[in-house]
Order: sequence, then C-alpha cells, then structure tokens
Amino acid sequence: MNAPFFKGSLLSSRASTASLYGIARTSNPRLWCGARVLRPGVCLATNVPRSFSTSHPLAVAIPDFLSRSCAPQPTTLKFFSDRIWNATHRSRISRVPRHLAGHTTTKATEFFMERFRERLNAIPSTVLLWTVLGLNGVVYAMWSFAYAKYRSTGDPGMYLWMRNNFTASMHNVSAGRIWTLLTSAFSHEGTAHILMNAFTLYFMAPAVMAMLGNTAFLSLYLGGGLTASLGSLWWHNNVKKQPQYASHGASGAIYAVISFFACVMPRAQFYFFAVLPIPAWAFVGGVFLWDGYSALQDQRGTTDTAGHIGGLLAGMAYYLRLRFRLF
Repeated sequence: MNAPFFKGSLLSSRASTASLYGIARTSNPRLWCGARVLRPGVCLATNVPRSFSTSHPLAVAIPDFLSRSCAPQPTTLKFFSDRIWNATHRSRISRVPRHLAGHTTTKATEFFMERFRERLNAIPSTVLLWTVLGLNGVVYAMWSFAYAKYRSTGDPGMYLWMRNNFTASMHNVSAGRIWTLLTSAFSHEGTAHILMNAFTLYFMAPAVMAMLGNTAFLSLYLGGGLTASLGSLWWHNNVKKQPQYASHGASGAIYAVISFFACVMPRAQFYFFAVLPIPAWAFVGGVFLWDGYSALQDQRGTTDTAGHIGGLLAGMAYYLRLRFRLF
C-alpha cells in the first residue's frame, strides 16, 4: 500500500498484487481449469494430469464441480433481456412452499437461502465480475470527489465520512461501524492502486469462478476481505500497539482468490513482472514469506502486510474447507 500519513493517522491501502506478476501464457490454445476447457482469454497455464476428472481432490470434495463447470452459462445480453421481460410483466407472488408452511423458521430460511444461491449462480460470471469491479470504481470516485471538495472548499466533512465508513480501523469498529470490515475491501484512494488491483482481479477471477461458481466465489472474495481486515486490526492493535492504524484496499480479498487458485493448481505459471515464469505455489509462498518478514520488521510502513497475510490464509482455509470438509 502506498498511502501517505494524513491528518495525524496512518491511512494505508493494501498493496496491489498485479505489479508482482504478469499474465500467464501457455502454448496450448486451449486452457484447462479442473475438468473444463476455459476460453483462451483466461490467460492461465498449467500442467493438468489426464486423470484429473476422477483423481483430483476437488473433484471428490465438490460433487457438483464438473457439472457446474461444464454447464453452459447465459450470455450477458440474454441475462439482462430476461430481467427486463420479468420486470415489465405481471407474475404471481412468491410464497413459501406449502410443505414448508408448518415447519420451523430454520427450514424456511434454508429454503430461501438455496433459492438465493440458485439465482446468484444463474447470473453470468462476467456480470458478477464487472459488478465487483464497478463497486470498487464507485468507491474510488467517492474518494476522489471527497478529496477534491476538501481541496477546493476546505470542508473535510465528506473526506472524514469516507474515512469513517470505508477504512478498517479500531476506531471505526469501536464506534460500532463494523461494516467497515467489509467496505474497506472495496475502497481505494489512489489511482495506481485501484488500476493494478482491478487488473489482477480481472485476470484471476474468471478461472476461480469457473471452479467454484458465483456464490462460492463471492464467499471467497468477501471472506478474504473480512479476514484481511480482522488480521490487520489484531496485528496493529495487539502486536504493534498502533490503535490509530487504518487501512483499505481489495488486495486482501484478491490474495485470497490467488492463494485458493494456487492450492488447486500449484503448477500453474505466473509471469513475475511479466517476464520470469514462476509456479503458483512458489509465488504464493514467496509473497507469504516476504509480507510476513515485512510485517515483523516494519519495512513497508504504508503497506498493510498483515492484511495481505490474512487474505492469503483465508484462501488457503477455504481450499482446506472444500478439500477436507473441515468446517
């Protein structure tokens, strides 16, 4: 994170990961991700065993992995045309099914959650990806407007509001603004920061979405952002004794996506600085060691390395959950 000291407190942004590696390449015109052949635009390469469809651990841990991955997805145009049609025509009121009417609230909640997951998975993955990118862009625009207003009028009101609602800090959590643990994962104040994070997410997300589906991917992304925020707060408040420390950025969530991918496909190749090929497992291991050392030594004062570690651990934990059904 390359954020400055501002108004007496340290506001840091979780550093982008795109500057660390480039787009991966492959000599094979088709790209394997699990048992599904991905579009070449995914830009990821790996050596996958021929027996993946029956021997890979995730094929056992996720029973519907193959069927979900190979199922055709509706195009973005068809998705929106269907929504417009439904919005302009009358339909019956949705009710709890008769067989659930006399049951407990828990079963009714499970039913509606299942319906929600089905609807979310029916959305084209490109729509979900651009929605996440768009939310990050909207928050960045709000930061820019707040800072421009402060510079032109001297009124810090909106800028302080952004700090209170889009940065993860012990001050915000103590004040009851617990939503900042998640909203900070969509928050970028610097132009270079959001561009590099958006670049990274744009190329990494499609492959993981193809593996997990929309619902599980969103759980991974939000869980990574939440874990990054909690890890940052714990480290700086309890270990470094910096209760005023505040940070923001999507890097924690993106690191969760990257580490999950590396656990599934450890031999996939990233191109370090778009030049040096490096296996996914080595990349994630190197980032973990470098950020861990930096957190201990305070070598990157404006980078929330503790948040990075939290995101990496979240991605690994999510993989272990699916692989071994631990929790």
